[in-house]
Amino acid sequence: MRGFQSEPTPMSAAVASCSRKVLKGLMMPKFIIFSVFILFCQHSLANSLRFKCVYPTYSGEDFHGKESYVPFELEFTLDTITQKAFLVGNNGMAEVTYLENDKGWNFLEITGTGNIIVTTITQQMNSVHSRNVILSSLIATQYYGSCSL
Repeated sequence: MRGFQSEPTPMSAAVASCSRKVLKGLMMPKFIIFSVFILFCQHSLANSLRFKCVYPTYSGEDFHGKESYVPFELEFTLDTITQKAFLVGNNGMAEVTYLENDKGWNFLEITGTGNIIVTTITQQMNSVHSRNVILSSLIATQYYGSCSL
């Protein structure tokens, strides 16, 4: 005996059509959620600042205003929505603390060994990068330069 096979009826065609509409209806909210997500991501990316800084001169305990043979460069990225900031330098990338006032921006890094590094950028885009490092003795240096957005 063969299995039961039914002929398509107008009722089954209506059910199939309705099923397609329901599935299509379920996909529409996913599409809307995806679209909102993409717009949010673009909005987030549009609200970040990227400071590219170049420091051609530096000072230390025994020297002041010395020209670098190769200018020292740093980059800071600031997400103005989450208020998270990152330093990108010659030793990789690190999250840093960000503080802003009406005159400019400050970035504070506390290294894994407890040394403190502070970078200040004015609204005129002048910058100073200060390092206070304790190895066998205190080594303090400052780098002077400018940044661009």
